[in-house]
Amino acid sequence: MLPNAIRMVEGELVETAEHSPASPLIELRGVDRIFEDEDGVRTQVLADVTLAIEAGEMVCITGPSGAGKSTLLNILGCLDRPSAGEYRFDGRDVTVLDADALARMRRNEFGFVFQAFNLLESATSQQNVELPARYLGLGAAPARARARKLLESLGLSERLDHRPSELSGGEQQRTSIARALMNGGRVILADEPTGALDSAQGEEVMSLLRELAARGHTVVIVSHDAAVAAGANRRIELRDGRVAADSGAMASESRKVPPRIETPWKGRGQGLGLPALLRDALTCLGANSLRTALMVLSVALGVGSVVALLSLAEGIERRILDTLQADRIEIHSLGSSNKDVAVQLTPADADAIRSEFPIVTATHFSIQGPLSIRWGTVAEETKIRAETRTQPTAADQRPWPLARGAFLTEEDSERREQVVVLGPTVAEALFEAGTDPVGELVQIEGFPFLVKGVLERSPLPPGMEPPEEMVDSWRATFGDVAYVPFHTARALLAPAEVAPVVHIDDGFRSFTKPFGALTIEVRVADSTTVEATASAIRDLLIRTHGREGFTINTDVELADTFDRMWGLHSVIQGGIAAVALLVAIVGVTATTLVAVGARRREIGIRMAVGARRRDIASQFLVEAAIAAFVGGAAGLLLGYWAGIGFAALATPLGSTQVPIAFAGWFVPVALCGGVATGLVAAIIPARRAARLDPVDALADE
Repeated sequence: MLPNAIRMVEGELVETAEHSPASPLIELRGVDRIFEDEDGVRTQVLADVTLAIEAGEMVCITGPSGAGKSTLLNILGCLDRPSAGEYRFDGRDVTVLDADALARMRRNEFGFVFQAFNLLESATSQQNVELPARYLGLGAAPARARARKLLESLGLSERLDHRPSELSGGEQQRTSIARALMNGGRVILADEPTGALDSAQGEEVMSLLRELAARGHTVVIVSHDAAVAAGANRRIELRDGRVAADSGAMASESRKVPPRIETPWKGRGQGLGLPALLRDALTCLGANSLRTALMVLSVALGVGSVVALLSLAEGIERRILDTLQADRIEIHSLGSSNKDVAVQLTPADADAIRSEFPIVTATHFSIQGPLSIRWGTVAEETKIRAETRTQPTAADQRPWPLARGAFLTEEDSERREQVVVLGPTVAEALFEAGTDPVGELVQIEGFPFLVKGVLERSPLPPGMEPPEEMVDSWRATFGDVAYVPFHTARALLAPAEVAPVVHIDDGFRSFTKPFGALTIEVRVADSTTVEATASAIRDLLIRTHGREGFTINTDVELADTFDRMWGLHSVIQGGIAAVALLVAIVGVTATTLVAVGARRREIGIRMAVGARRRDIASQFLVEAAIAAFVGGAAGLLLGYWAGIGFAALATPLGSTQVPIAFAGWFVPVALCGGVATGLVAAIIPARRAARLDPVDALADE
């Protein structure tokens, strides 16, 4: 066998197929083909077939129905394997090749022309012709140009963008001949090429095949039509699976040096690239819209369930973390034991903390305690809170909205304005129903204060109020408060020197903290450093005051407890999410398996033009990934609205509002999770599609 030559033809690298006249191009020795059904019944279709076909011959294989003509053609074209015997192509033993090597042979050496045309219904004429070159690895642009040139040479320049259903029988067969020539078509195998055509179209096709043989192609035709057989150079007759007659090879002088067959070379053997896979996948998904919609819906329901679950979990976590305030450190002017003498904290201590520790993001001062407040003849004792904040907060640091009026400002504190914002319990106790407290003067420890605003009845959002039986005690605890400017309180209401008193009661410490004792609140940038920062602040204050006459509190222990409990909760959530995705996987798997069954003939066509097993598997995996990506995006929206709808429906049924929150990381999780779901679900169907026998797949109707 002579090596193939590579040269430039019309600006394109091509491989020129050379053949040594010393050996036949195709040689079969003692080939048998036996089929065995599920019951173990064996049927011998070919028996001891021995023949040789030279390069450039035009051979017609004839015989009655059931003689084994198509089976022989399938073996010659590497679509099927002999049960026994030897098949050599160009001196190479074909019987020892694996599935991918056989696909390479079909892709590089053979072109098929079928009675049923076997064109992809979802593709145009040009796309059908391009298909073999794409499995060869030819780039999109040169493949498109070559397909166009072939179709134009066969008189189909006006039918490039038409699908098979829009073509006549003759046009479809000419398209299949162009496809057979796309990768060179060194050997053209035609199975009843005129069987589905009228006499005029049949003669046109035979004329094309004779022209190809004259140009150096080896043409092997299977037909029972005597007229077709008469047009061939050689006739081989099969009967009962055996060669009954052979008119003999062409004269040696006619085949000494067959014309060269030029085939595309660039990118040979690389297979389908990702762009080609994506184009094919989008075309197939669009052509099977119902199955695609079912796949998208399966993934959307699974991903939507996960997103809705995550939004609920995110809302609960944020609600709890907001309550815990794990990044907060509180420093009180109280001793850490009953033997300590309390120190008097000052704003200078807060300045020192900010200066010493860059991780500290903010500090706030507050003083609070029970004081007398009066309006007219009505007097109450309430908790007065003086803070540097400009936003009222409840005891758990939750923002407390205003019912009317305005809250305190930094200017109020700097100017030592005598203004006050009343909590709901104080306002109701001092003022009669229907009276607007805003603008009224009240007395705090004998000093006049103008009511600037009144807080809402609760800091909780609508639907989260406490149960009815707890309302009175809850409002007495949290609503009995009045806010005054910090520096105003320090100047008018707090004594110059305040020392907390420590009491011993039945062996347990209890603290009495008079109004004026300063509390410093510190916020840090990273909640994981709270304990270390609190320890460093303790050392700083001991150095400053000479003793530990203060108490430092953090929510770290509660946060740690929450983290441990939330870890268990996350495991439960993960289990529920896994079940939802498993349901989606089952749905996509079932839909894809149905698609494999419905597309067996398409798979057979792709295999016939040179698709390897991994090309077929990749086709289904990419289709599933695209559908699942769309399903993931749809599931993201579905989960978003499902979460909102669930919260809206569930809140009226309980005493608290269902917390729902969405995080930015939901988007990549939903999209990547959708794609992963599709890929996992498509593994089994893709493997099944890749392992189909090409002959069985092509025979499927």
